[in-house]
Amino acid sequence: FAPDLSYRLFNDDVHGHIGKEISGIYEDSLGVIYAVSEKGISVISGDVVSLITRADDVLAFDELPDGDLAFLSPDRLLILDRSTKEQKWIDLAGAGAGNATSMTVTDGKLFVGFRDNTIAYVDPMTSELVGHRSEMGRVRYLFPDPEGLLWIATDRTGIWSYDSSKDRFRHYE
Repeated sequence: FAPDLSYRLFNDDVHGHIGKEISGIYEDSLGVIYAVSEKGISVISGDVVSLITRADDVLAFDELPDGDLAFLSPDRLLILDRSTKEQKWIDLAGAGAGNATSMTVTDGKLFVGFRDNTIAYVDPMTSELVGHRSEMGRVRYLFPDPEGLLWIATDRTGIWSYDSSKDRFRHYE
C-alpha cells in the first residue's frame, strides 16, 4: 500500500478565509480539515472553505465521543457541533489560575492541562469544570492511554499519571 502523496493548493486570494500565517492544521475523523491562522479557524470541506470563528489562538484540537469538536485556546474552549454548526464557548478561568496548555480525551472524558499544576475535567454539555491539582509543575502535554489513564508531561523531571476513577496522581522518574 503506497500513500497518496497528492496535494491541493488553496490560495487565500481566491478563498479569503484561510489566512497567510497558519499556526495549526487539524483533520477530523471524517477527513474535514481545520486551519488556524491570523484570521481564525477555517474549515475546508471538499472545495468549500469557510470561516468558523475569528479565534486565532488555538493550541489544540480533539474530537469528543459524541462527534462534536473541541478547540482549545489559552483561556477558553470552543465546542463545535458538527451537525448543527452551533458553537459553545466555555470559559476556563475557573479551572486554574494559569493558562491552558494542552487537551485530550481519555475514557470518554475531556481533560485540559494548565500552567499552574492543574488538570481539569470539562463537561462539554454543562460547561462544568472540575479541577485537580498536584505539585506536578506546568503541564506541557496530556496523553491518553487505552486503559483510561491520563499521562502528563510537565516541566519537571519524570512523568505523571492521573487515574480519574480513583482521583489519584502518581509520579514516575
